[in-house]
Amino acid sequence: MDYKLIIGGSSWILDPRNPRTVPGGFGANSELAMPQYVDAWEIEDDPSVAGGSMTTTTFASSIMGTSRRVRVYTPAGYDANRNEPYPVILYHDGSDYVNFANIQNTLDNLIAAQRIVPVVAVFANPLNREAEYAVGNTANFTRMIVEELMPWVESNYHVSTEASQRAVTGPSYAGLASARHCFEHPEEFGLCAPYSPSFWVSNGALLNTMSAGDLSNVKWYVEWGTYEGSITTTGAIFENILIEQGASYRVRVWNEGHSWGMWRAHQDDMLEFFFPGVNATSRSSLEQPAESLQLDVYPNPSSAGTTIAFDTTAAGPVEVAVYDLLGRRVETLIARTVPPGAHRTTWNAAIHASGTYLVHVMAGSISTSRVVAVIP
Repeated sequence: MDYKLIIGGSSWILDPRNPRTVPGGFGANSELAMPQYVDAWEIEDDPSVAGGSMTTTTFASSIMGTSRRVRVYTPAGYDANRNEPYPVILYHDGSDYVNFANIQNTLDNLIAAQRIVPVVAVFANPLNREAEYAVGNTANFTRMIVEELMPWVESNYHVSTEASQRAVTGPSYAGLASARHCFEHPEEFGLCAPYSPSFWVSNGALLNTMSAGDLSNVKWYVEWGTYEGSITTTGAIFENILIEQGASYRVRVWNEGHSWGMWRAHQDDMLEFFFPGVNATSRSSLEQPAESLQLDVYPNPSSAGTTIAFDTTAAGPVEVAVYDLLGRRVETLIARTVPPGAHRTTWNAAIHASGTYLVHVMAGSISTSRVVAVIP
């Protein structure tokens, strides 16, 4: 977790008793790391590792009528004439990855350790972050990426044109944009990694659209933190959509917050999932407990009484709650200590507006959820 102290309601300062800091969009923050937290070795500079090259250029778009800075990373030993083209990954909020995530160190170290194969990485920046990534000019922005930027990359670098070797990623609003690119253009990007995606935008419009579409032709890596408010709810809804549509995916949920401290420390998980090298591994020991509750919600879709059935293996506190698509709590059905065994409760869906909801059950430190559709 990262934080600042506020003095007098307006002066934000670092914690003078905490030497740990982490970079962020509004300057450095103090960092809280528990004693057994494992720092990300791959973000550190290693002079013994052969480094790749980072080239900065200006990219002009006729669709957007603008120009913007683009950086391109090529790995050590990059060979523009080798038989096999390089996989390629597009990073939205590109300068933030360079400035806050030490991304060049991460790529250099993972490639040198053969945790991932050599890749080409493209770092692009928005000019109007909200309009281009979230609402306002998203259609033209997506067209620019697909029709102009990626063809420009292909013409200047030896990268694959196969969707299965092309990824796009970004955090928050940029995660929303990444998901949109892949959903609308799976022929262009077959690998998608939304970090802490802002699926709450426009009342969850993209989530609703994707739930009625097809996500199974894209490979997904998705992660968020348990301290991210509504993103934890919409992330769980998205995971349910991936499950229902039979998509290939990996979800990581960390006991962390909405910050570059989290996003920079887990680039290796995504990169190894998409571009595994011979020494690819996993830090799954840092994940949330793998155990899950047995949960069933029926009928689904529902227009009246909805049964929520769950099993617990031990006595303890249980909370059963229903959330809407924006992560707002609609109703708490159970909040008490229960004995082990099978349990049932009923949610009256008839008194709620039609739409998509999330039933969330927490038993001790373990939780699970199911999406339920309310129909007229």
